This record gives sequence, structure tokens and C-alpha cells, in this order.
Amino acid sequence: MADSLELSLRQMMKKFGIIFLLQTTCILVIIVVNYITCILLDSLRYSLSFYNVKVFSFGFYVVNSMMAASCIMTLFMERFRGSLLPIQLSVKLILHCHALFVCLFILVGLFTSGNALLYTFCIYVYNTSLTLNLLATGLAQIPRVGKYFNNEHLWIYIHCICQLPNILLYGYVAYSVVIITIPLLGLLGPTQNPDIYMLLLGFLINLLVTCFLIPVYQLFSGAKFIYKLYPFTMVVLFVIAVSNIGFPFNKQHPQKFFIRHTSRDFYTNEMKEYNDSGYFIFPMDRRLYASSNLVENFSMVSNIQTIFFGVVDCLFKFQKEQEFCITPILYPEEFSMGLHFFEGPTPKEVYPKLRIHKLKEFIKNNLTKSYEFNIEGPHVILMIIIPSWNSRLIKWNLDPPISEIPDLASPYIVHLSYADKQLNHTLELEFEKNPVSDESVTIEIILIGHYFEVEKDFNPEFTTFLENFPDYVLIRSWTSKVVTNEYK
Repeated sequence: MADSLELSLRQMMKKFGIIFLLQTTCILVIIVVNYITCILLDSLRYSLSFYNVKVFSFGFYVVNSMMAASCIMTLFMERFRGSLLPIQLSVKLILHCHALFVCLFILVGLFTSGNALLYTFCIYVYNTSLTLNLLATGLAQIPRVGKYFNNEHLWIYIHCICQLPNILLYGYVAYSVVIITIPLLGLLGPTQNPDIYMLLLGFLINLLVTCFLIPVYQLFSGAKFIYKLYPFTMVVLFVIAVSNIGFPFNKQHPQKFFIRHTSRDFYTNEMKEYNDSGYFIFPMDRRLYASSNLVENFSMVSNIQTIFFGVVDCLFKFQKEQEFCITPILYPEEFSMGLHFFEGPTPKEVYPKLRIHKLKEFIKNNLTKSYEFNIEGPHVILMIIIPSWNSRLIKWNLDPPISEIPDLASPYIVHLSYADKQLNHTLELEFEKNPVSDESVTIEIILIGHYFEVEKDFNPEFTTFLENFPDYVLIRSWTSKVVTNEYK
């Protein structure tokens, strides 16, 4: 090739380096555009826009990034047209470079997973098109039949026809994966972004299929039309995401909530200081904005508090300005969820009552302090132990012992579950004080009890509250109780 173009080896390598950089840039653009799309939709609360109409996943994460890569390639080839090889040779080299990228991807896959063989089909197809093109070039030298193969555009037709099996196979596999996985993505909960998985699928489709077609597009005279079409495509996709077309929930695909009618009592040295009650709404889907719009339309509540917090951000210490921090969580992962709180009436008294009583408190020496408590309540209790900053928990009578739990740090979260309907447990705790500190050791213990079997005892106000949700909402509701006690 270098001899036919009268180029030195150095010049040829320089032009090849530019073409290699071009293809590398296009692959990076595909990754970046898909990632930006994923993060943008999630930050605007429009994730799961493909949940109801599954074909939209290809629009958001295949067509979008494919057109972005086409724009970059068109711009790149126009800018460096004088530094590149003739257009047809440049496109051929781009295709060769991409085949090398896929081969490297397959080699990495062989060492990391057993699915690498699925990716090799596109290489077989590409090698088939190369073989047929070499055969056509040879036949063009034969006098009698050469006139049928002496066409400089013949290789384009052969390449595109050979890509049809590639498109059909990976299109079928991708659509099958979408049909199977999208219903599962709706079960990931609010702490994971399901669009990440569609991002990975879109990248694979672009890598194995569309990147073998994007360079060929540069051979057509209307290649610049992509500049005008891409913004229009972006607008269409955004309109789909924000409109009812992209709304993911219906009766077949409901929006899920945990709703807990909760009363909370705050104590200091077992003397009640404050109590309140209301409804805590835990959204179980990533698309949180829908729940926000949902609850803000209720005129029956006087105070709505939207809460987003983590374990570290919420100090658990009872303060008037942080009264919504102590929430009736069922498992620790719920700390990272966004939830809504409504002031409401106190739920009906439920039994067994949730309470903690200090039986003993004694100091072994200047650095250790021990407690003994009696805990009563329902058979499912989440307990959170928060010692003061100058101490740490070194022993308890729970299983396993603290010495067998690596990297245990405050706050100490324990899930107590008993088969009986009533829990009665004696808790023993021992704390070690930091010798540098002169302050005394204080602890705060939070008990969160869940009563799952009392639906018949719901308040009429709570029942009315639940009935106000639309028919595409699936609700799991129960009564819970929070008791927090600070021992000084």
C-alpha cells in the first residue's frame, strides 16, 4: 500500500497512527456518551424510561452513542483530510483497527469470563468479508471475468452484506437479554441505577455491530447530514423520557412502596422527652421523582418532609432540627434511600410493646464500663448502638462475638429476629473508654420494632391515606415503633 501511494514507511505509520487515534476516539465517545446519558437521566429522576417500552433501551444507549461517534468521525475526517490516506483506504484501515480492538476485547474476555466465544462471531464475519474481497480482487485480474469484479466500490457491498448475519445474531441476543433483564432491573431497588446495565449492553452492541458500519457511512456524500440529525434525535429521546411514553409504571409494572405507620418516643435516662408519629414512605424503585410528585399532591397532610441521608450524615442524636433522622428502617441498606415523612395520628397500640430497661450499670475500672439491659418487643427488631466519641464497644453477649467481626465500627447495627411473636432478651454491653479523654462514656440505643400482623388494626386515617395512591402503585404497609434512649 505504501509503494502504490509513493509513501515512505514513516509517512505511512504517521497516517496509520492518526487513523488509529480516530477509531480509539470513537470508541471512547461511545463510552462517554452512554455514561453521560445514564447519569443525566438518573440525576433528573428519569431513569427506567425503557421499563415499559423495552425498545427504547436501544434508542437511549445504542442509537444515541452511535450517532455521536458518527459525528466525531465525520468531523475528524474533514479536519485531517489532508493528513489521511484516500477516503476508501482510510475506511478500510479504520475497519482493520476496530477488528483489532475487538480481538483485544476477546482476549481480555478469555481471561475474565467464559462468554468470550460469543464475541468472536463478528470477527469471523469480518474475516469472511476480507476473504471475499481478496477473492474478488484476484478475479478482477482474469481477462474474461475481470470486468464483473473491476469495481472500486464492490468491497463496500460485500462488507455490508456480510454484516447482515452479524446484525441479526447480535440483535437477537441483545433483544433477548433486554426482554429477560429489564423486568429484573425493576427489582434492584432505589440504591442501584438500572441504567448502568443498559449502558453496558449498548456499549457491546456498538462495539460488535455498529462500529463495523459507522466508517462505511463516511463514503456517502450525505455524511454531513448526521450533524443535523443528531440534535433532533437527542430532542426526541429526551421528550420520550419526560413524557408519559417513557413513564415506566402501570398495573403490569407497578411502582413499589414500603409504608410504615410509625410512632417514635425519645428518652434520656429512660425519661421521655419527646414523641411524634406519622407515615414513612420508602420508595422501592430508582425513579424517585415519581414518588415525590405522588405524595406532594396529597392535600390531606399538613407537613411533608423529604429526606435523603446516609448513616454518617444522620447522627441519630435527637435534636429538634434533626427529628426526622431516626427512621423506622427494616435493614441497614435503607439508610441510603430517599424517603418521605408525613405527620399523622398515633397508630393504635400494638402488642407486645417495644421497650428497653436498664438493669445494671457498673464500672470495672477507669477505662471500661458495662451495661445490662432488658429488651422486649415484636419478633423483628433493628437495634442501633451508638457510643460517645470517646469510647468503643468491645464486648456483647450476642452471636458472633465482637472479636470475630472484622472492621466493626460505630454505629453498631444489629438485626434481632425471633421465631416467637414476642422478643424478650437480656443484652450485655461493655465499652472501653479512650484514656486520653476526661469525659464520661455515654451511649444511645435505638430500637426499631416492626409489627407485620396488625393490618386489621390500622387507623381509619392510615387506611384512607393508603387508598389515595393511584392504581399503578403496589404498597406493602405495616405498623412500626421507634424507641431511642440516651444513657448518660
